[in-house]
Parts: sequence; structure tokens; C-alpha cells
Amino acid sequence: MSHPLLNIHQISIGFQTDNGFRETLQQVDFQLYKNEILGIVGESGSGKSLTSLAVLGLLPSSAKITEGEILYNGEDLSTLSTKQLRKIRGKEISMIFQEPMSSLNPSMKCGPQVTEILLEHTALSKKEAKAETLRLFEKVKLPRPESIYDVYPHQIS
Repeated sequence: MSHPLLNIHQISIGFQTDNGFRETLQQVDFQLYKNEILGIVGESGSGKSLTSLAVLGLLPSSAKITEGEILYNGEDLSTLSTKQLRKIRGKEISMIFQEPMSSLNPSMKCGPQVTEILLEHTALSKKEAKAETLRLFEKVKLPRPESIYDVYPHQIS
């Protein structure tokens, strides 16, 4: 039997508030195996984003995992340093945020943002990373990838 690639085991998360500490997410438990697709659905405020942010190590400073484990390839992500998490984030684990307008930095052109991520997580040269960015733009069917590379997010729909 194979081991889960991602094992969220009984995690609970709470927030420090002006009125003390308040646990908001209690005992979330699921596994994700290689080549499996998992959808997390629920009402607004049910903890979908909070769970995802915990996996990525991006919880707000007022939040804390109070119990449980977040195991990725058998390693507890909640015990890793920021530097160690950065090696995994964006390369092995990513999150597609709900708000498309907040997914890209509005003060940077679209292409260089994607190229920067490729440079951070691959051994590509700047020229190769730009070519790969254009290929990715084509793959997701963006019209005129070369033009989109050099525009700001608000300039495309």
C-alpha cells in the first residue's frame, strides 16, 4: 500500500484575538495520494483557505497550529524553517488563490513575475526562463503571449 503524498492529520488552528485565544479550525483530517486530485469544498468561513495556508506555512502571525501534523512525503511541514519551506513552495506545493486580481503583483509586469518564479525554482537561465514563461502562456491559451509578457495584470482580462 502506498503512503500519502500529503497527510493532514487532525490539525487544529486557532487565533490570538483581543479576547484571548480562539480555536477556529478543529481536527481537519485528509490524505492526498500521488496522481490523485482532491477538491476541498465548504461554506465561506469553513476553513478551506486556512487549511491551505497552513500547508504552505503561510498562516498569519496571529494564527497557530495547536495540534496535529501536516506531513508531506513523511516530513512535518509545520516544523520546517521558512527557508526550507521556500524550497517546496511554488515548486512542489502551490495554491491558486480565489481572487485573481490578488494573484499577481499589480506593480510588476506579468511575464517577469512568472519568470522570477522559474528562476527561483529551476536551474534555467534568464533566457530559458523567459522562453518557458512564453510557452506556459501559450499552454494556458493566453492570446499573444509576447504582448502579455510585457503588460501589467490590470491591462489584461
